[in-house]
Amino acid sequence: MPVSCQDIEQTRHHRYPPICENVGHDGTRYYGSALDRIRASTERSIYWQIGQQFEEIDAELDRVSRLQDGWDSYHASAPSPGAIDLTKQLLRLLRAAMLPPDRVAPSAEGGVGICFVDADKYADLEIFNDLEILATAYRGKSEPRIWEVSTAVGSLEDAIRRIRQHLNS
Repeated sequence: MPVSCQDIEQTRHHRYPPICENVGHDGTRYYGSALDRIRASTERSIYWQIGQQFEEIDAELDRVSRLQDGWDSYHASAPSPGAIDLTKQLLRLLRAAMLPPDRVAPSAEGGVGICFVDADKYADLEIFNDLEILATAYRGKSEPRIWEVSTAVGSLEDAIRRIRQHLNS
């Protein structure tokens, strides 16, 4: 049986407590300090800090993706759309692993480099325009370890694990 407009109006007047109500100055003052405490705890949160780092890295990748051939004045190829897409995939995996890179930069050999630095430890993943990926890790002036990484998710995750181990050693 259809509901009449009068039934709807009566139901509206009998609802209590209201789901939403206006908050006056006193409520704003009370909730304002709670919001300040939430903001302060967010700023101390590792999760939110890492999220901010990834936002900066995403912005840098966006800038790198707009480069043209010859961007370095030595005729270097600009990163290809495929290399940019693969870099985005790697960044999603790095975000899930909570391992933010220190920098994303164009490669002079054509492609994108994802760089990690921790004191005297360095590692990178270089994604070339032909979608080949090389990982590098070294400490100080030691001989670098270089290995190939396939585009398979398991291989990418393994490279991330190895880089994390290197940076934490």
